[in-house]
Amino acid sequence: MGRVVPVPLCVFVMLLLPLAGYGQSIADMSELLHPLLIEISPDGATLWYRIGQDARLRDGLWETSINSDRAPRLSNHIVPKAEARPSVPGSPNASAVTRSPDGKHVAWLETDKDESVGPTYLYCSCRQQAQDTKPQPVSRKPILAFQWAETSNSFWVIAGDGPDEPVGHLNSDGHFEQITRTPAIRRRGGFVASGGAVAWVESDGSHYARIWTRDRTGRVRMRVDLNPQVSKWTLGKQEVIRWRNGAGEELHGVLVRPNGRRLPLIVDPYSSGRNGFLNVAVLGNYIFVKEGFAVFLPNHRAPHTLPAAMFGTDYVGRAKDRDPVNVLVDDVMSGVDELIRRGIADPDRLFLYGFSNGASSVNQLLTQTQRFRA
Repeated sequence: MGRVVPVPLCVFVMLLLPLAGYGQSIADMSELLHPLLIEISPDGATLWYRIGQDARLRDGLWETSINSDRAPRLSNHIVPKAEARPSVPGSPNASAVTRSPDGKHVAWLETDKDESVGPTYLYCSCRQQAQDTKPQPVSRKPILAFQWAETSNSFWVIAGDGPDEPVGHLNSDGHFEQITRTPAIRRRGGFVASGGAVAWVESDGSHYARIWTRDRTGRVRMRVDLNPQVSKWTLGKQEVIRWRNGAGEELHGVLVRPNGRRLPLIVDPYSSGRNGFLNVAVLGNYIFVKEGFAVFLPNHRAPHTLPAAMFGTDYVGRAKDRDPVNVLVDDVMSGVDELIRRGIADPDRLFLYGFSNGASSVNQLLTQTQRFRA
C-alpha cells in the first residue's frame, strides 16, 4: 500500500505577476486571438476560419487560399451544417465517428477496452479481423483527431507523442508518416482535410494559434498568424527536456528560460503537458521568464494527474506498482537535478508553483523535501 498524505483539493499561491503593461502581462495574454472554427473546400484550395478571443466570437468568417499567398479577407461563405454521425455497434464510447469518402467504411476514436485509463486510438471498419474478437486499432499510436484521406484507405491524423502532437498520414496498415517537424500543440482550434490538403492550428513556445496547411503538392507552411505581436514579447528559450529518474526510466517535460546560467527555477508539477504556448496564468508561464526565472514543467507519473490518459501505459510503466509519493518525488527531483547538472538551475533558488493537480503535487513534494525556498 502506498502512503496516503492528506492534501487540500486546491492550493493556489500567486507570485508577483504584472497585471498590465507592455507585452506579456496577464491582460495581454488574455487578449490573444485563436480560431474557433476552420473549414476547407472540397478541392482543398480554400480555407475558411472564424476568430475568437477568450470565448467571444470576433468579426465574421474569413477566407484565404491554401495554394497562393493571397491575403485573408472577409467572406460570405455559409458553413454547412454538420452531418449526423453514424453509430458503432458495440462501441458506446466511440467518438468522432466518420464515414469514409466512398461511404464503405466508418472510423472512430476510442480507448482500449483493456485499459482502465488510457489514450484514444483510431479504429476502422476497414480492418479485417475474426468475428467475435475485440476490435484492434489501426495503430497503437495515440490519436487525438483524424480526417479521412480522399482515397478512403488512409487518414490524416494528429497523434500524441509525449510532449508533441505531430500531424501526419496514417495508412490502414498502421504506417505513420509525420509532416510536422517540431514539438507543438495542434489539437486545439480545428483540424480539417479535403482534396488532398490539410489544415490545423499550431501553438508552440514562440507562437500562439497559427493556422498551418499542407497543400496537394505536399508543401507545408504557416498560412495565418493571428497574433504577430507575440514576436515582440520576452518569451525566452523553450525546449523539451528528457532525463532519467532514479529507477532509470526516461521522462520528459518542458523548460522555458531566459538567457543565462544558474537561474532561479520555478517548478510547476501539474504534469501531463505538451510543448505549447504557456499563456495560462495559473500555470507556469512566460511572465516568470520576463522576471528572470526559468520555468520547468515535468511530466511526472503520480496517478492523480492521469498520465496514462495523456501519454499511454508505456510511459507510466512500472510506476503504477510503486508508492505514488515516491514516484512523484523521484520523477520531479531527478528532473530538477538534471537541470542543476546542466548548469541551468541554481540549487539555492528553487521554487514551487501549482494549481489544482499541480497544487496537490506541491503539497506532496513539501512533505518529502526541504530543497524549495517557497
